Amino acid sequence: MQKIHLGGICIGLALLLGAGCVPVENLQNISNNQEDANETPEENEQNNSNTPEEIVPTPVEQARTEPVVSIIVNDQKILVDSSNEMGVPANAIVVERVKNEVGIWLALYVSNNGEAGKFLGNAYLSAGSHERVPVYIAMPNITQAELDVVREMVVVVHRDAGIQRQFEYGGADTFFTTSNGSVIKDVFKVLE
Repeated sequence: MQKIHLGGICIGLALLLGAGCVPVENLQNISNNQEDANETPEENEQNNSNTPEEIVPTPVEQARTEPVVSIIVNDQKILVDSSNEMGVPANAIVVERVKNEVGIWLALYVSNNGEAGKFLGNAYLSAGSHERVPVYIAMPNITQAELDVVREMVVVVHRDAGIQRQFEYGGADTFFTTSNGSVIKDVFKVLE
């Protein structure tokens, strides 16, 4: 008969359990895993209740990347000689309202079927809400005779993307667009 050293077994068991090598609750998992070793991978996957649930990231609200910009321009008469009683300066148009979260350029063009045609002038606006903003027509860009026959103009919003507060026509200061790619603009009639 062999002698069994219970003292050694007890110490070994105490070390195994008491020292934290294998938590007691995991002993059940160990025995389950040994039984599961005979299962096919499909059966194991179906029966394994100890697998942590898949972590699915929650959708994050898409951050708005484009600043809000809006303009309103009314149909109007362009005065050539002097300002009128409404305070409209000569050789200028008036943009009634502008709301912008960043610095922008308002650029005035002759309308070519609602699109930007010949460039006429521009005005810079810092971020904020603005009313009755004049945009001056640079007379070297258009003659009085040409201006007299213009019946439609368009104000287009441009980014101030290049050198700050310096309008870079045809360069860095491109058209400001909405998230769907539409140019922010307002077309208006030139009244006689």
